[in-house]
Amino acid sequence: MGKEVNKTVSISEPKLIENDLGDIRHIIDESSEDFYGFEEAYFSHIKFSAIKAWKRHKVMTSNIVVAYGKVKLVYSNFMDDKIDNFSEIVLSDSPYQRITIPPMCWFGFKGLSKNEAIILNISNFKHMPHEVERKDIEEFKYNWG
Repeated sequence: MGKEVNKTVSISEPKLIENDLGDIRHIIDESSEDFYGFEEAYFSHIKFSAIKAWKRHKVMTSNIVVAYGKVKLVYSNFMDDKIDNFSEIVLSDSPYQRITIPPMCWFGFKGLSKNEAIILNISNFKHMPHEVERKDIEEFKYNWG
């Protein structure tokens, strides 16, 4: 039996190893506090000013890092559909951070880079269409600016 999944979004600062030839950016391993297993990793591209929202996973925990560019992540730790209280964080390579998004948390992204941004998601379950819920961007009252 694996460890219980944290029910709130968490922010961590993975190890950054500076190197004159190019830095090494650790993301997650089995000893990380927010590691709940691994089944899939994928990159998601977000164009400038594009908004990818809203979705939540029923069972998947996502570990998100920005591989290139800058995005705004908007999320809510509330577990119902009447969400009107959001948190936001800008993610980029500086400061280098990993965001862990637990199941049943609504979230979305907005691209902030002139060129597209690239996000890496390392998740504890493979993507399954029936496992993810989606809502139109207008369904939650949030000003993306």
